[in-house]
This record gives sequence, structure tokens and C-alpha cells, in this order.
Amino acid sequence: MVTQLPVADIVPDVYRSEPVALVAGTGEQPGPLVSALRERGWTVHTGRSVPDGVDRLDLVVDCVEGSDPDAQAAALRDSLLLAGTTQPLLERAAQDGRAAFVTVTRLDGHLGLTGDASVTRATLGGAFGLVKTLAIEAPTVFCRALDFAPALSPEACVELFLAEVHDAELELTQVGHSTDGTRRTVDLAPATDESLPGEPGATEPTADDLFVVTGGARGVTAACAIGLARTYRTKLLLLGRTPLADEPAWAAGVPVDRLRAEAAAEVKRGGGKPTPREVERMARELIGQREIRQTLAEIRQAGAEAEYLAVDITDAAAVRSSLAPHRERITGVVHGAGVLADTLIKDKKAVDVERVLSTKLTGLRNVIEALPDEVLQHVLLFSSVAGFFGNRGQSDYAMANEALNRWACALRKRTPKARITSVNWGAWAGGMVTPALEEMFAARGIPLIPLGEGVGYFVEQFSEERAADTVCVVGPNSPLSVRESSQLPDSVLVLTRPLAATAAAPVIADHAIGGVPVLPATAAIGGVLNAVRRAVPGAGVTGVRGFAVHKGIVFDDTQDSGAQFVTRSPVAAA
Repeated sequence: MVTQLPVADIVPDVYRSEPVALVAGTGEQPGPLVSALRERGWTVHTGRSVPDGVDRLDLVVDCVEGSDPDAQAAALRDSLLLAGTTQPLLERAAQDGRAAFVTVTRLDGHLGLTGDASVTRATLGGAFGLVKTLAIEAPTVFCRALDFAPALSPEACVELFLAEVHDAELELTQVGHSTDGTRRTVDLAPATDESLPGEPGATEPTADDLFVVTGGARGVTAACAIGLARTYRTKLLLLGRTPLADEPAWAAGVPVDRLRAEAAAEVKRGGGKPTPREVERMARELIGQREIRQTLAEIRQAGAEAEYLAVDITDAAAVRSSLAPHRERITGVVHGAGVLADTLIKDKKAVDVERVLSTKLTGLRNVIEALPDEVLQHVLLFSSVAGFFGNRGQSDYAMANEALNRWACALRKRTPKARITSVNWGAWAGGMVTPALEEMFAARGIPLIPLGEGVGYFVEQFSEERAADTVCVVGPNSPLSVRESSQLPDSVLVLTRPLAATAAAPVIADHAIGGVPVLPATAAIGGVLNAVRRAVPGAGVTGVRGFAVHKGIVFDDTQDSGAQFVTRSPVAAA
């Protein structure tokens, strides 16, 4: 859910002397940021290339912007590649002070979750997934994604930006700033977040509904499609890339474990010389076709109608052509298509990033744009906890899934009475999770979603009870990988906290001495503990000793508007 944050605790001298920044991106924000940093003594380079001779960077800023969804996807790709190029230089600078990677978007000031940004800008929400993943892969780098309300002036955004990059809190990776001055982030919550767009009351599917299911003929999505058919008898159009043809005579009745040998023999019978690549391609195609036929058979056995359409969903014209005969009858979309190209951010290649983003984002857009808005009553998007939390090696996949979450909010804002949900799944047993990944998750103590259990969760999302869900996490609600804990620096750390919000709190007005509001001692202790928690994520409090009030903080307009907190590690205090 979207939760309100207190003002940032500022660490004024957190960067090394003579800091160097690289500012990239388009739109109205880069110029004012560059000017403000230079006014404060920074050496600032612009663009996406690190100038010759620069061996470290203290700050990298990417203002992620694009005029249309394709340009926005390209901006996400470029932001990821920028992170990979600059990560070693940031990590080098982090040895002597703070080094930060920051993205800036102008969606809605609520991290894109109000839906106000519309589907034409929702793709930019993928930046949050990149930053959360970089925080895991580069734990010494301060990582933050900032989203400013469009109504805020560029100059106002600069002041908020400067406070954020000097914030003492290290674990916080995404922050939104709205026009009313509220600072927000996103956390898990046990109940539906009513601040997200949409209305309850959407009806359940029936046998009269016709659903398009992308990636729905094989794997996890196919199992979910079968579950949907068994529960609601919903008609299904399954979209996939595998061409469906009659099985050749040489493969008829051949078990899967013998297909490769028979494929090689068939090549030889034709006078060719079988190669491992060709044999593997033949076997995989046949296995895929068998899985498709099995899915169709199980759906029909459940009493529902099903048809398979072989189409590349990243091809808009092909999608329109395939769906044209059915478009007026289609009432639902399940978008389960996706591909992986796992590797660390610093090793990512543009072509792999584009493929991952295109399948999730361009594919969804092509399907939605091929259908009339007024007929869609049910949309369920397969998102992932890899995006919600970030996940090592899956920055592009995290970006795609975070963008899906914003797409769901934008679609729900446009059609509030429809059931539109982005489900952030935990890792399933099977599907994209290979045996090697299963071993890795087991070693980390991360439970997988059993197939049958996951199908049950999927079907439940179409019930009346879940009609209000717009973005939700299903399955084990824990990250697939986590950031290494930060340690309290050996040096003294001085934090400055503005007190304007504290002064306005009712508890302060009620705690007066001689008619003058005074900060309660318990609030002072809480402030100290909170400062330590922000500066050292995961720090445990074992006790408070030596607390004394030498001079109270009085809210009578005669004192400074901020308070300072000084933290020292045992090494520094010795």
C-alpha cells in the first residue's frame, strides 16, 4: 500500500569533497538539476557517456522520460544500461563517502499508483524496479527512485531532490512527492489499499465471457487457464508463439525422452546431417505443440470452449488481425506472457533488455489496443515480486513488472467498474523456475508456490471478494533476494531533522510548560532511536542509557527550525 513518510533526516556532508555527478535524461528537469548541483560546488557532466578521465562518480541521475510508450520503454532500457556502465564508478566513490544512483519521474507524485498518469505514461513506472534491483546488486550505492507530481515546478523538484539525495535513510528506495507536500513510499499491507483506483463490485466471469490469454497454452499460465475454465466455463483464446501443426508421422507415439533420437534419425533419413541445435529445435517444437494440445483438451474436458492462435504479441498488426474476428465478444484479458534474460545489471545487453520489456509491455499494449475499451470487464496481469521488491539478476524483468503494476492502475482509473488486477506472484514451482533456481531458492529458505495452490489463488482473483484488488502480492510475500545490511560508519554522522511537521503535531500543543509547547522527553528518545534506524537499517535497540535533558526543545519561534542528531559507532566513540 502507499504509506506516508516523515520528512527526511538530512546528512549535509555525506558526499566527499569536490563531488562529481552525471545527469542524464530528457524533459524539463535535467537543466535545473544541473544548475543547482553546480551552484553547490559539484562538477556535473551531462549525457549517458562517462567522459574520459572520470574514474569515479558520486552521483548519477537519470530523468526517465518518453513521449510515448515505445520511447518510454527505450528510456527504461537506457536507464538500465546507464546503471550498468556507472556502477563500478559509483562503487569506487562509495569507498570514500556516499555514492548515489537516482531516477526521476513525473508520474503523479504517488509512484504512479493513482492511475492519473494514464496508460500512455504508465511504462515509466518501470524505473522503480530498476532502482530496487540495483540496491540489491550494488549494496554500497545509495539507490532511490523519485516520483514528483507533474504540478510541482522544476525548481520545487530540485529542492526536494537535494533533500532526498542527502537523506540519512539507506534502505528506502522509492519516494513520491505530491503537490500538498506529502512524502510517500510503497509497503506491503494485509488489506486492499483503498487509495488505489477502482471500485468493488465487479461481477464474476461466466460461460458467456471470452478471455484472451497470452502465454496461455503452456506452463503456469496454461494451468491457470484450465483452472479458470473448470471454475467458470469461460471461453478462452490462447495466444502463443509456437506454431501448431499436425504431428509428423515419424514422431507419432514417440515418448518425450526419445524425441531427440527420433528427430536425428529423421534428419538422416532425409539425407541431412543432424546437428545438436537442429535436433533440439525439432524436439522443443514438438514438445511445445503437445503441451498446447493437452491444454486445449483439458479446457474442453472442463466444458469450456478454447481456441489456440499462434501469434507474436509484440507484432501489433498480427495481434489486430488475429483478434479481429473475436474483438466484439472479448470481455477479458489474462496477460501471462513473459521471457527472462537473467544477468547482473553491469552485464546486461540492450537486445536482451528490449526482448524482456517488449514481451511484457508492448505485448500487453498491442492486445489492449486491439480491443474496444467498453467491452473489457476482466483484466489480470501476471506481475512478479521480482518487480515489487527487486531481484538480483532480473533488473529488466523487475522493470517490466513494475510497469505492469502502473498499467493496472491506469486502466482501472479509466474503467473503474471493471476488474483490473496486477498480481505480483512469488516464485512458482515449475514454469520459469528451473531446477537450478529451485535449489537456489531452497538454499535461501524461500518457499515456492505449488502449482495447484497457485492456480487456486489465480481463480480466487476472479471472485467477488477480490474484485477491489488493483495491485496485490500473492504467495510468499518476501523478496527473492535481499540487500546486504549497512553498517554504522566509523566516523561521526550528523543528521539534521526539520521540526516544522513536529511542531504542528497535536501532541506538541498538548505538551506545554507555562503555555509554551515543549518536545516531550519520550518524543526526543523516539527521535534518537528513529535516527539510528534510518542511518543503520536493521539496527536493533538493546537499551537506552545516559539520557538527560540539558535544554528542552521549545516551540516558541526563538529556536532554529531543525534538530541535530549525532550518531557514533563504537569505534568512533573509543
